[in-house]
Amino acid sequence: MRDVVVFAIVFGALPFALVRPYYGLLLFTWLAYMRAPDLAWGPARSFRFSLLVGAVMFLGWILFDKRRFMRQDFRNFLLVALAVMVTISYLQAPVHTPNMNSKMFEFIKVITVSVWTTSQLDSKNRIRTIMLVMCLSFAFYGVKGGIWGLILRDARIIRGPGGMLLDNNDFSLAMVMNIPFLYYLAFTESNRRFRLFLRGAVALTVITIVLTQSRGAFLALATVAFALVMKSRFKAYAIPGAVLCGLLFVAFIPQDYKERLMTLSTAAKKDASAIGRLKAWGVALQMVKENPVFGVGFQNFIYAYSRYDKQDEKSPVRVAHNSYLQIWSETGSFSLLFFLTAVLSTILLMRRLQRTVRIRDGPSWVYYYAAIIEVSMYGFLVGAMFLNRGHFDFMYQLIALSVALVPVGLAEMARVRRAGRGRRGPVQLVIRHGDPWLAR
Repeated sequence: MRDVVVFAIVFGALPFALVRPYYGLLLFTWLAYMRAPDLAWGPARSFRFSLLVGAVMFLGWILFDKRRFMRQDFRNFLLVALAVMVTISYLQAPVHTPNMNSKMFEFIKVITVSVWTTSQLDSKNRIRTIMLVMCLSFAFYGVKGGIWGLILRDARIIRGPGGMLLDNNDFSLAMVMNIPFLYYLAFTESNRRFRLFLRGAVALTVITIVLTQSRGAFLALATVAFALVMKSRFKAYAIPGAVLCGLLFVAFIPQDYKERLMTLSTAAKKDASAIGRLKAWGVALQMVKENPVFGVGFQNFIYAYSRYDKQDEKSPVRVAHNSYLQIWSETGSFSLLFFLTAVLSTILLMRRLQRTVRIRDGPSWVYYYAAIIEVSMYGFLVGAMFLNRGHFDFMYQLIALSVALVPVGLAEMARVRRAGRGRRGPVQLVIRHGDPWLAR
């Protein structure tokens, strides 16, 4: 029955995806983050829905849509440059396998959809809708896991639904990155029941993160919580509230998870997993030293590991366990430079947009949407220190959202000012190199 529902939804929506490619983008996003086919038990699990939807929506863009392929923005150019460097690394890699070829195709698909998304999100309604699709897709698992955890106190999540969310650590990182969506979108919604749902989903998602027992996700969650508190306008209430939530968190988390978190301070000496990660980081740096430009090859870390592990060639560790070292060792220094510049410039851009909104008394939704992207990126930056998530599609979509939000948000601010709702009179909108500038 689940297979029938998934097939019916996807094939029923395909005509709309062809005529209106933006609808195809929403369907593609839902498939990527909701992972609906992985909830089925039959042929839907192996059917290439995303590939089909992607082909239809790009065909519809060619035939019916007059928007350009992507916005002329610095971050888009960085993503394209990253894709070029990764492709070169892939072509010169000494080992090629069917799985590696599939991952390379997935990466190019992620970058292509991300940069194309920036031209499709040209209005507040479009940005809001895709944010809700992303948020609610992840919230499905956050709420479901949280309720399950409340009912079964000794429950544990050992894997995610599938795809890039299959590993429980990757799954927990996505849940952490979704918390700013749930928290800030509640401030922008007018429906009271929906606001209550979003706020309740924050607590249930935290429970889901606890059930994964991921230490990396805990550090990312602490970072996101700290950022939410520091960005609050009412710190006199936010700080005591955060302390209280922290005490409740410590009091009610399972004892085995509490003991696992206590090993963070001594993990480098006693924990086998941490020791293995540190060793993998050292091996990755050796790879970088000998292959600084193009790396050892896309997805070739696992095959090159034994050549650089001089002490123990039988070590079970075969991944970098660090997104930055993963990109650096496999695809080279330029790839890491493009990647970090795209991520950090997105954070700075969103911070600047928030300051502009506050100074100019712009529409509050622009501020909250920018805050969502900024805080989610903080969660990724910390979580990526312990995971191979250098090619995480959710993160690239956040960059795309930031690129689209700037011109749409600033245009809305200018419209509001022209309507006479601001205090300082009309402003002239100027956008240089994709960054916002407001001049009187």
